[in-house]
Amino acid sequence: MAKFSELKSVRMFAAAVALAPFAAFAANTYYVNPNPELASDGYDGTAAVWAGGDSKVGPKLTLQGAMSIPGIRTGDTVYAAAGDYDMGGAESQDGASNRVVVVGGVRLIGAGADKTTIKGALGDGENGIGPGAMRAVYLHQYAVIQGFTITGGRTESAEKVAKNCGAAVAGVGGLVADCSFVGNNAGYRGSAATGNNTLLRCYIGDNDGEQSLYDRVRIFDSVCDCANSLYSGIVACNCLFVRASPTGSGVSARVSLYNSIILEHEGWYTDFHNCRLAKKIRTSDNNSTNADGCSIDGIANLGKMYDPQTFRPNVGSELIDAGNNSYYSSLTSNWYSGWHEFAGKDFAGRVRKFGSSIDIGPGEYDWRDGTVAGIEAEAVDMGDGTMRVVVKRDFESEKLCTGFTFGEMLVEFDKNGIGGAWTNFVPSASITENSLVPVFASETAHWYVNPDPLVGDDKNRGYHRDCPFFTLQKAAALAVSGNVIHAAPGVYRDGGTLVGDTMTRVKLNSGVGLVSDCGAENTAIEGFLSSEPGMSGEDSVRCVSVDAGAYVKGFTIRNGSTRVGKSDVYGDNGGGVYGAGAAIDCVITNCYAVRGSGSCNSILIRCRMSDCKPSTGATNASGQVAKDMDVIMQGGCAYDSHIAKEVYTVSEIRNSRVAKIWGSGGYTRVYNSYVENDFGKVAYTNCVVAIGLRDTCVADDATMFRKNIQFDGDMRPNSVDSLAVDKGDASYYVYPAAFAHEAGKDISGGQRIYNGALDIGPGEYDWRRIFTERLNRRGVSVDAASAGVMSAEVEGLTLQEGDTLNLALIFKNGGTCSFKVVTANGGSATVSADGTVLTCGDDEVYTFSGSAEDVHMVSITCGSGSATVCGFKMPGFGMVVKIR
Repeated sequence: MAKFSELKSVRMFAAAVALAPFAAFAANTYYVNPNPELASDGYDGTAAVWAGGDSKVGPKLTLQGAMSIPGIRTGDTVYAAAGDYDMGGAESQDGASNRVVVVGGVRLIGAGADKTTIKGALGDGENGIGPGAMRAVYLHQYAVIQGFTITGGRTESAEKVAKNCGAAVAGVGGLVADCSFVGNNAGYRGSAATGNNTLLRCYIGDNDGEQSLYDRVRIFDSVCDCANSLYSGIVACNCLFVRASPTGSGVSARVSLYNSIILEHEGWYTDFHNCRLAKKIRTSDNNSTNADGCSIDGIANLGKMYDPQTFRPNVGSELIDAGNNSYYSSLTSNWYSGWHEFAGKDFAGRVRKFGSSIDIGPGEYDWRDGTVAGIEAEAVDMGDGTMRVVVKRDFESEKLCTGFTFGEMLVEFDKNGIGGAWTNFVPSASITENSLVPVFASETAHWYVNPDPLVGDDKNRGYHRDCPFFTLQKAAALAVSGNVIHAAPGVYRDGGTLVGDTMTRVKLNSGVGLVSDCGAENTAIEGFLSSEPGMSGEDSVRCVSVDAGAYVKGFTIRNGSTRVGKSDVYGDNGGGVYGAGAAIDCVITNCYAVRGSGSCNSILIRCRMSDCKPSTGATNASGQVAKDMDVIMQGGCAYDSHIAKEVYTVSEIRNSRVAKIWGSGGYTRVYNSYVENDFGKVAYTNCVVAIGLRDTCVADDATMFRKNIQFDGDMRPNSVDSLAVDKGDASYYVYPAAFAHEAGKDISGGQRIYNGALDIGPGEYDWRRIFTERLNRRGVSVDAASAGVMSAEVEGLTLQEGDTLNLALIFKNGGTCSFKVVTANGGSATVSADGTVLTCGDDEVYTFSGSAEDVHMVSITCGSGSATVCGFKMPGFGMVVKIR
């Protein structure tokens, strides 16, 4: 909780302007200045600056000198210049000495509590209590004092008499506004204030003595941050009690609190009305503490619901609009009529009721301050009874702002075209009647990075594309399991963290995903190759580390290297990718390590790994030279991938192309794959192997040896007659459970299964050319086909039961399109154009007319048996085909 010293910079209580007179006669204005070079009690007090020469026109030197001006009366105002008022004094009617006794109905206005101080005087005794002590202020009825720090007040003894109560302020019915009470001590009670006085927007800090506030003091919109209690007949409305314990002195002098926040309460004889308490309400002492049904106690995080500087509720706080308006209005309406203009502002000086209701506590949430976390808002007066409200999202809050409420209206960013700013014109009165409250995502599930230093910045929040981090590791350090990091295009070559002995560009914790926005051809993670032998040295940087369940998807991973260990000659492995997680749709190239230069212990899914090399000649800390192990992949598994060099002790390989397998210990199990060479223990299932079966290897009957397969650049078989086409066994097409959702695409992102069967190797033969030929048209684009579609017939493209062919027909010239749908095996077909069912003639030809540049949608569905679509004839040229 902020103490007074921390509040000085924010509680700037400016001197009040001249207020309306109390009576029919003209009110007078007087001035006082504590600087003896500028002021004198010999001056008349009618001017803020001495007139000079022999003139007596000028400011008084002491506050009491101003109160002693002949003829000063109710309605007059005395303005006090900034400084310390520690001279002068007068005795009050209770027999105590006071720095100033304010005349009834007179207003004493300081230059602000942070600039203007009234000091009492220490007496000759322990803690300054004793002979010579001086109270700071005594108020006669309806007197007002505003904008001072009141400190150093003391009383003459601890005797139970009136003059020993109220060390800072005493009196018989005055108003103290916008003041701070610190460092006062009463011999008996009321070190801060006593008597039938009212405190408004005051800060009661540490004041010594038995009670800070005593005997019928009324406080509004104030903060009590003192260690001692408030006692006997206190009434408080919209206040905050930090350490003080409000306590009544019996049934006839109970303490009553309204719309207030109480963090510490151990007192008794206290009544709570619509209050919020951090602790459970005390019910001992014959149930002497009472609370109405609107009060809530036991709020564990109550101290975090408001700002510790302004004491306004934080955005989204349960204190906002939770106050009871009638309590505040009824209590302030009982004030002396001349005081009403002082009310209506919160502790920090802004409008007291902002929104549908007053807030609980001394501060009022006000979205116009521009401090609302998550959004920026402004309200501009248009001069015609309306205000233009502009609300923009900012990215300084801890969570992502997804929208806001304005009164009863909900506005969501990124929906209905609202991305940058929401602008609306509202009646001026609705500005203070409606609250503006941001709405935040419950938790951050997505993070964003951008390697452009003009866009990405690790000082950003990173939870939206408009506020991305600069480095991958910054996002990875914050992400938790289930989160996804989205990477904008570019090269990521900054940042990192230590994994083992090797600096690593990014380490993904368990369950975290890292996904590029634009694929491996546009996005790279780059390590650093040391200038030491084998590219291995203290400055080596690995590219990626992935814990179990984590994955990196859609990157070129390049130029990564590892250190040879401090004692182990093999050191750190996996120059490109290391760890039990997965690399998906990645290109791994030009990486170095003793073993597993491309990857170590990782799962590869649709990856291409080539040009990775051993750390030849590298030495560890003991001077041992690393063994020359030209292993591109060590440990882990591979699915739908192409590995251009040797793999070692890999657990299993499915639907991949591998240059060489070196099995050691248990068998490396290989399914539906093409293997160019092997060494050691390998178990083949439904594979094609370029060499013969070694003695150390085993194979099922479906595996073929001494056969070669030619692949194109997309790792697809070159011909429909290839040994690989439709020779895969779908029962072996299995991904690890954590990544089962990634199945369904080949290494180039195409459809994994056509015609109910998959191909051996990482790529699936591209049947789209065959589809185009069978449809008898140039330029047909087929995006996908369901697994049951059979396309090898000479006459066209055949649909099986349940298949649908969707065509976007683009008429370049006006005319008629025609095509045939031939059914077989008891087949039936439904053909529609733009939602209207078409019928065909006896020759099974459908026709459809269109004008030039028209685009029409045709849908052909096979209801039963089979239906072959062929013989397309169109005016002009152009057609888009989708099969599902």
